[in-house]
Amino acid sequence: MEWLTGDEDAGALKDRMFANISSQAFDKQQQGRHQIRRLVAWAAAACLLIGLSAAGYFLLLRPAPQQIAQNEVHDIKPGGNKAILTLAGGKQVLLSTAKNGMIAKQGAAFVNKTASGQITYQAAQNAIPTPEALTLINTITTPRGGKWFVTLARLKK
Repeated sequence: MEWLTGDEDAGALKDRMFANISSQAFDKQQQGRHQIRRLVAWAAAACLLIGLSAAGYFLLLRPAPQQIAQNEVHDIKPGGNKAILTLAGGKQVLLSTAKNGMIAKQGAAFVNKTASGQITYQAAQNAIPTPEALTLINTITTPRGGKWFVTLARLKK
Protein backbone atom coordinates (compact mmCIF):
# COMPACT_ATOMS: atom_id res chain seq x y z
CA MET A 1 0.00 0.00 0.00
CA GLU A 2 1.33 3.28 -1.02
CA TRP A 3 -0.43 5.27 1.54
CA LEU A 4 1.29 3.71 4.42
CA THR A 5 4.08 5.50 6.08
CA GLY A 6 6.75 3.64 7.98
CA ASP A 7 5.19 3.83 11.44
CA GLU A 8 1.53 3.53 10.42
CA ASP A 9 -0.37 0.34 10.24
CA ALA A 10 -3.46 -0.41 8.23
CA GLY A 11 -5.86 0.49 11.07
CA ALA A 12 -4.34 3.93 11.48
CA LEU A 13 -4.51 4.48 7.74
CA LYS A 14 -8.21 3.60 7.76
CA ASP A 15 -8.79 6.05 10.59
CA ARG A 16 -6.91 8.78 8.79
CA MET A 17 -8.77 8.14 5.53
CA PHE A 18 -12.10 8.01 7.33
CA ALA A 19 -11.32 11.30 9.07
CA ASN A 20 -10.29 12.86 5.75
CA ILE A 21 -13.43 11.66 3.99
CA SER A 22 -15.60 12.70 6.93
CA SER A 23 -14.08 16.16 7.05
CA GLN A 24 -14.60 16.59 3.28
CA ALA A 25 -18.18 15.42 3.61
CA PHE A 26 -18.69 17.72 6.59
CA ASP A 27 -17.18 20.61 4.62
CA LYS A 28 -19.49 19.90 1.69
CA GLN A 29 -22.43 19.66 4.10
CA GLN A 30 -21.46 23.04 5.63
CA GLN A 31 -21.10 24.54 2.15
CA GLY A 32 -24.53 23.20 1.25
CA ARG A 33 -26.00 24.73 4.42
CA HIS A 34 -24.34 28.07 3.64
CA GLN A 35 -25.70 27.94 0.11
CA ILE A 36 -29.17 27.13 1.41
CA ARG A 37 -28.95 29.97 3.94
CA ARG A 38 -27.79 32.35 1.21
CA LEU A 39 -30.63 31.19 -1.05
CA VAL A 40 -33.18 31.64 1.76
CA ALA A 41 -31.81 35.14 2.49
CA TRP A 42 -32.07 36.12 -1.20
CA ALA A 43 -35.61 34.69 -1.41
CA ALA A 44 -36.63 36.62 1.74
CA ALA A 45 -35.14 39.83 0.32
CA ALA A 46 -36.96 39.29 -2.98
CA CYS A 47 -40.27 38.64 -1.18
CA LEU A 48 -39.75 41.75 0.95
CA LEU A 49 -38.99 43.85 -2.13
CA ILE A 50 -42.05 42.52 -3.98
CA GLY A 51 -44.25 43.08 -0.91
CA LEU A 52 -43.03 46.65 -0.40
CA SER A 53 -43.47 47.40 -4.12
CA ALA A 54 -47.03 46.09 -4.07
CA ALA A 55 -47.86 48.02 -0.89
CA GLY A 56 -46.34 51.19 -2.37
CA TYR A 57 -48.37 50.78 -5.54
CA PHE A 58 -51.64 50.26 -3.72
CA LEU A 59 -51.02 53.04 -1.21
CA LEU A 60 -49.42 55.68 -3.43
CA LEU A 61 -50.27 55.06 -7.06
CA ARG A 62 -53.75 53.61 -7.09
CA PRO A 63 -56.40 55.98 -8.40
CA ALA A 64 -58.48 57.79 -5.83
CA PRO A 65 -62.05 56.56 -5.57
CA GLN A 66 -64.48 58.77 -7.39
CA GLN A 67 -66.76 60.75 -5.18
CA ILE A 68 -70.43 60.56 -5.90
CA ALA A 69 -72.10 63.95 -5.97
CA GLN A 70 -74.83 64.42 -3.44
CA ASN A 71 -77.69 66.77 -4.05
CA GLU A 72 -78.35 69.25 -1.31
CA VAL A 73 -81.83 70.61 -1.00
CA HIS A 74 -82.03 74.36 -0.56
CA ASP A 75 -85.68 75.22 -0.50
CA ILE A 76 -86.29 78.85 -1.31
CA LYS A 77 -89.58 80.07 -0.02
CA PRO A 78 -91.86 81.72 -2.55
CA GLY A 79 -91.16 85.37 -3.15
CA GLY A 80 -93.46 88.10 -2.05
CA ASN A 81 -93.77 91.82 -1.59
CA LYS A 82 -91.12 92.43 1.02
CA ALA A 83 -88.90 95.49 1.19
CA ILE A 84 -87.31 97.92 3.61
CA LEU A 85 -87.15 101.62 2.80
CA THR A 86 -84.21 103.37 4.44
CA LEU A 87 -84.75 107.11 4.43
CA ALA A 88 -81.95 109.69 4.09
CA GLY A 89 -81.97 110.31 7.85
CA GLY A 90 -81.44 106.59 8.61
CA LYS A 91 -85.02 105.76 9.59
CA GLN A 92 -86.16 102.38 8.25
CA VAL A 93 -89.73 101.59 7.18
CA LEU A 94 -90.89 98.01 6.61
CA LEU A 95 -92.96 98.47 3.46
CA SER A 96 -94.94 95.23 3.68
CA THR A 97 -96.53 96.38 6.97
CA ALA A 98 -96.65 100.16 6.34
CA LYS A 99 -100.10 101.69 5.88
CA ASN A 100 -101.19 103.15 2.55
CA GLY A 101 -100.71 106.88 2.13
CA MET A 102 -97.88 109.19 3.10
CA ILE A 103 -94.92 107.39 4.73
CA ALA A 104 -92.53 110.34 5.08
CA LYS A 105 -91.78 113.89 3.92
CA GLN A 106 -88.27 114.65 2.78
CA GLY A 107 -87.30 118.09 1.59
CA ALA A 108 -89.82 119.11 -1.09
CA ALA A 109 -91.16 115.57 -1.73
CA PHE A 110 -93.57 113.14 -0.15
CA VAL A 111 -92.94 109.41 -0.01
CA ASN A 112 -96.24 107.57 -0.48
CA LYS A 113 -97.41 103.98 -0.52
CA THR A 114 -100.29 103.35 -2.92
CA ALA A 115 -103.15 100.89 -2.47
CA SER A 116 -101.45 98.59 -4.99
CA GLY A 117 -98.34 98.57 -2.78
CA GLN A 118 -96.13 100.78 -4.91
CA ILE A 119 -93.92 103.53 -3.50
CA THR A 120 -94.20 106.90 -5.18
CA TYR A 121 -92.36 110.16 -4.69
CA GLN A 122 -94.43 113.28 -5.31
CA ALA A 123 -93.25 116.83 -5.25
CA ALA A 124 -95.03 119.07 -2.78
CA GLN A 125 -97.15 121.75 -4.44
CA ASN A 126 -95.60 125.19 -4.60
CA ALA A 127 -92.45 123.85 -2.97
CA ILE A 128 -89.13 125.19 -4.09
CA PRO A 129 -86.50 122.47 -3.82
CA THR A 130 -83.33 123.42 -2.00
CA PRO A 131 -79.92 122.02 -2.93
CA GLU A 132 -79.93 119.99 0.29
CA ALA A 133 -83.33 118.47 -0.60
CA LEU A 134 -82.07 117.45 -4.04
CA THR A 135 -79.22 115.42 -2.53
CA LEU A 136 -81.30 113.29 -0.13
CA ILE A 137 -80.90 109.58 -0.94
CA ASN A 138 -83.30 106.83 0.06
CA THR A 139 -82.56 103.14 -0.33
CA ILE A 140 -84.93 100.23 -0.86
CA THR A 141 -83.60 96.78 -0.04
CA THR A 142 -85.36 93.48 -0.53
CA PRO A 143 -84.57 90.21 1.23
CA ARG A 144 -83.92 87.05 -0.75
CA GLY A 145 -87.07 86.20 -2.66
CA GLY A 146 -88.60 89.65 -2.07
CA LYS A 147 -89.72 92.19 -4.67
CA TRP A 148 -91.07 95.72 -4.71
CA PHE A 149 -92.10 98.21 -7.38
CA VAL A 150 -91.07 101.86 -7.16
CA THR A 151 -92.30 104.80 -9.23
CA LEU A 152 -90.10 107.88 -9.21
CA ALA A 153 -91.40 111.38 -9.97
CA ARG A 154 -89.33 114.17 -11.40
CA LEU A 155 -89.06 117.24 -9.23
CA LYS A 156 -89.83 120.55 -10.91
CA LYS A 157 -87.29 123.33 -10.65
